[in-house]
Amino acid sequence: MPEQLPILALREDFFFPGVMASLQVGRPRSVAAIHTALERYGGLMLLLTQRYAESEDPLEDDLFPCGVVCKVLNWEFDSDAAAGTPGIVSIECMGQARLEALESQADHLIGRIGYPERVALDESRNNEYLAKLKKLFQKLARDDEGEAFWQENNALKSIDDAVHCAHRIASHLTISLEMKHELLEEVDEGIRIERVLALLRGQKKLDKLSQRLDSKMRKEIEDSQRINYLNEKIRVMQQELDQLNGNPDGESELERRVREAELPDPVRQKVDEEHRRFKLMHPMSGEYSVSRNYLECVLGMPWTERSKLKRSISRAAQVLDADHYGLEEVKERILDYLAVQQRVRHLRGPVMCLVGPPGVGKTSLAESIARATGRKYVRIALGGIVDESEIRGHRRTYIGSMPGKLMQRMARAGTRNPLFLLDEVDKIGKSANHGDPAAALLEVLDPEQNHCFGDHYLEIDFDLSEVMFLCTANTTNIPEPLLDRMEVIKLPGYLEDEKFNIGRSYLLPRQMERNGVREGELELSDEALLGILRGYTHEPGVRELDRQLAKLCRKVVRRHTMLESEADAEKKTKRQSGAALQGGAATQKTRSRRKPKLSARIAPEDLKEYLGSVRYSEKKTNKADRVGRVKGLAWTASGYGVVFDIEVEIFPGKGGRVEATGQFGPSMKDAVKVAEVFLHTRAERLGISQDFFAKHEIHVTVSEFETPVDGPSANIALVLALISAVTGIPVRGDVAMTGASNFSGDLRKIGGVREKLLAAVQGEVPVVIIPEENEPDLDEVPDAIKDKLDIRIRSSLEQVFEDVLVRSPWVGRNRSKGSDERPDKTRKRTSGKSLEHQEPSRLDAQT
Repeated sequence: MPEQLPILALREDFFFPGVMASLQVGRPRSVAAIHTALERYGGLMLLLTQRYAESEDPLEDDLFPCGVVCKVLNWEFDSDAAAGTPGIVSIECMGQARLEALESQADHLIGRIGYPERVALDESRNNEYLAKLKKLFQKLARDDEGEAFWQENNALKSIDDAVHCAHRIASHLTISLEMKHELLEEVDEGIRIERVLALLRGQKKLDKLSQRLDSKMRKEIEDSQRINYLNEKIRVMQQELDQLNGNPDGESELERRVREAELPDPVRQKVDEEHRRFKLMHPMSGEYSVSRNYLECVLGMPWTERSKLKRSISRAAQVLDADHYGLEEVKERILDYLAVQQRVRHLRGPVMCLVGPPGVGKTSLAESIARATGRKYVRIALGGIVDESEIRGHRRTYIGSMPGKLMQRMARAGTRNPLFLLDEVDKIGKSANHGDPAAALLEVLDPEQNHCFGDHYLEIDFDLSEVMFLCTANTTNIPEPLLDRMEVIKLPGYLEDEKFNIGRSYLLPRQMERNGVREGELELSDEALLGILRGYTHEPGVRELDRQLAKLCRKVVRRHTMLESEADAEKKTKRQSGAALQGGAATQKTRSRRKPKLSARIAPEDLKEYLGSVRYSEKKTNKADRVGRVKGLAWTASGYGVVFDIEVEIFPGKGGRVEATGQFGPSMKDAVKVAEVFLHTRAERLGISQDFFAKHEIHVTVSEFETPVDGPSANIALVLALISAVTGIPVRGDVAMTGASNFSGDLRKIGGVREKLLAAVQGEVPVVIIPEENEPDLDEVPDAIKDKLDIRIRSSLEQVFEDVLVRSPWVGRNRSKGSDERPDKTRKRTSGKSLEHQEPSRLDAQT
């Protein structure tokens, strides 16, 4: 046999030695290969089958390496066949051959051929194999409806060589090209015959299976249900194939998960029941996907998985100290909570709720606790949730139903004891048509109930007793039943020195790392950091400070990057000029043009260049004594306190009422009414005639405050402003006050003392007046705040008058009986000395 032959590539045919066949050849390279075989190789060529039928010009990697050498018996083509017109070629396959390498790929493929040494069949077994092959193929032809099998069966009767018979049968088997190639590669003819016999037996079983399936389906369906019949047949066949191949997929994968899942007994009973129903459903039915999704959801829940908890309290303290500056009281309460929870597996106590203004570290505290205890961290944002089903889930009867957010996050966590953060619980909504989400949270947070939390979608109780729940809120404006399940831990706003340390030790290093600031590129002076705090931030938290430091780092990186680019360009110019110029003078001149290095130290005067103009002026609080202007303390909806001015102006008019303008809420308007009643009922003692109210209009406004003021806390400030404006007695400018009063002048308890005192410190107001009922609240105020203030505790408005007004407003006390006209403001106004320069009042002497 020749060592080199042209190659004819076949798309989907595979031939064996001894087989004769006719082929239709149409590709130009195939036609050229036949011509070359007839002209130069005596009609011999190598038949190789393509791995992929769609390949038009196959190369060596696209062909199976083993094939057969054939001889062209006849080549029928038209007169222009040499140009590539299709023709019919008759061939006789002679023996095995293997492609060693391609010699040419020009017009057609020519390869170097190798001939494997075959192991001949033992002649003593020829008749035995021959009888088995003919018998099995005869049964296959009898069961098959095709005419080709009967013709081949008749042709096999005259063959007396078992190898030749096996080759003829293998050509007709419906097996893959890969399996046919493995048969052809086998050099031992006995083994090759055994494999053909095994394939015949498998083909027989497959035909019987197909007949059984056809018979079964024909009994169950009618002609009008042919589409469903085909789908059902594919499903049944897939089940049988999965069992035979041992490679489960699709539904079998779900069945394996159901069988292997470790589930509690009630859950196992529910899953098995649902799975039995699922297996009886038709794949095209609407309930099929609903049932499957339900099973996958239940199996995805962490029924038994737990995270290994870390029980070192000292390590938890180190993590909290490393992540957060200050907040000593908060950290102590958290460590107490963790210590008890580590000793008692199920802590049946209130859920911690971190309450404070934005940016003070509530969410990051939760992340630190999760890291310190080894729990997985899960967060749900409750802001804007108005549908109860977002918590409890949807019932499966609805289209698109799904579990609630709680169960979805539990499945994502993959453990039944994570740390669950319910963020912004004070912003949860309520809808008349969709239930009350806050009521649904009661079952979640109540330790007496959450061991059997019921999700509407799962329909199975889930134990939440091992979950560590944390809540965050800006205010305690939380539904009362829900608040009753919580232990409120307040996080106040930071003082300036605390913000300074946080920015220096935590925020600046983190932003330098995030923005790629290299060592030595940025050195922020203490004065510059204070300048950022005072001129570019105005909040109780540090979020804005973090943003300003990030902006500063980006500006620094950009400037250094531009400087490096300019230096590289200068070096390139220097190299080019050095090649053109001679002598050291040119080099010295180039060096002299180098720009100075950018300074890494940022001073306060550089902040405008990096951060822009100052956003908040450092205007000090006006401490001058003024008529009709009182400093009040308020607690905003965002959770931080502010100092604001209440200003009263009086001018001639119809009179008879007090008008409130500006940023007033409903409660503040009610406080104006209380102050008006107080003024009218004490007009005689204040020396004011009733004609005065009939001839003058009184207007109350809030100045220099952007957020609407609401709540009863400014009640006493309103009364003082009205009395000062009517009597013309100046109000001391370095005193701020908060408190509500009744018609009798008794001071009542108010909220947000801690935040209001912090606002007084930041506003540099030295003296603060609070109601006597709020005295216990001072225990929660840090000493750093109390040491900077003169806090005066009062029980009545008359005591406040002694503290705030420069002289007593009552008739007979430092003033003559009042006339029916308003005293002149300008004439009565004092020199504006601060409180420490005034003579102490009688109440001051007593206290």
